[in-house]
Amino acid sequence: LTDTDALYGAVAFSRAAAAASLRPIFGSEITDPKTGRRAVLLAKDLSGFGELCRVISERRLDPDFSLADRLSHLSRRVLLLCPDAALLTRVVAVRGRGDVYAELTRFPGSETPLRRLLETARHLRVPVAATNRVFFRDAKDWSVHRLLAAIRTNTTVHTLPQGAVEPPSAWLKPPRQMARLFEDIPGAVSNTRAIAEQCDVRLPLGEVRLPRFPGPPGETQDALLTRRAWAGLRRLYRRVPPEAAERLREELRIIETLAFAPYFLVVWDIVREAKARGIPTVGRGSAANSLVCRALGITEVDPLRHRLYFERFLNPERTDYPDIDLDFPWNRRDEMLDYVFERYGREHVALISSHIHFRGRSVLREVGKALGLPLPEIDAFVKRLPSHAEVARLDELRTTIPECRPLPLEDEPYRSMAALGRRIDGFP
Repeated sequence: LTDTDALYGAVAFSRAAAAASLRPIFGSEITDPKTGRRAVLLAKDLSGFGELCRVISERRLDPDFSLADRLSHLSRRVLLLCPDAALLTRVVAVRGRGDVYAELTRFPGSETPLRRLLETARHLRVPVAATNRVFFRDAKDWSVHRLLAAIRTNTTVHTLPQGAVEPPSAWLKPPRQMARLFEDIPGAVSNTRAIAEQCDVRLPLGEVRLPRFPGPPGETQDALLTRRAWAGLRRLYRRVPPEAAERLREELRIIETLAFAPYFLVVWDIVREAKARGIPTVGRGSAANSLVCRALGITEVDPLRHRLYFERFLNPERTDYPDIDLDFPWNRRDEMLDYVFERYGREHVALISSHIHFRGRSVLREVGKALGLPLPEIDAFVKRLPSHAEVARLDELRTTIPECRPLPLEDEPYRSMAALGRRIDGFP
């Protein structure tokens, strides 16, 4: 799977491959923002996957990113498939021929550049590999690909800019058809198997890797958390009640059993720094059920007084992990993010990526715009639907919701709008 300048589908792809007992090959098609040239990078192992992530970050963040310069300094943990003769020549001159392939693709109008690339590869003694550049699964899915391109470029399917949509041949062809397509170029197809055999990346999904809090030398994370929690509890009470002491011991025991002490220490450190800077903050959610969180100053709610159960926050009988939400003022949030990056290192900190998916009315609205329907017509159609409407159940809605009965689902263009909407419902 090679997303363009991204790895958005890597996790879902990994899980799907595991469910089908297949070995996934992770990669990305990296583009040059200035020249439009592209190259496919494939990770050979987990270290290569990490390097691939770094290349993508550079591509996204560096306004002066040069594809040719970056490819010339790739490690041997990454395989390179290069479809451009000039780019291939430059990369080989600097990096050498190792782990480099000339990427051959065939579609209408590609024969001249393909022959030029083939001649360059033979001159440089670089192996060739036949690829398919898949953008949709079946040939019949081209209409959906074209629709998504129109949505992405904020145009219609009739006014797509040049280069925004791939040819109808960009579907997942079976092995026999690929073999026939490249039967005049020996090794082009068989080399793809050699490439696949070199790629073995197993993403450690589900493995929790908690950060280690940088505490005093010689003191364990559990000991440090225990010391901080008891110190905080004594600040809360002149004389610690027996029930509070017992509750704290039990919570600390569970935290130690689950090896979550580093997590609590990191959150405590962030809260402590915010308070030192005069930045208002408070922990919310089920963390308020924890006396340890209150003793550390993460939350302000007394779980004993309000009879809150710690097990609703952290339970050794469940596989849930602690989740402490911290709120900061919008105008000082970035200041705290900078602190976390500096304190723990940018290589150890990441922001959560939220993916929005097409759902219900939003699907039909976007499809209608891509088909070129006037906005008043789209609004009149969509507003009859309930907010929870499912595109796959439009016919059913007409029989159960009076407002939906006048929907002209049998008439064009609404029939096509509904049919295409069903095809992309749930897409990111």
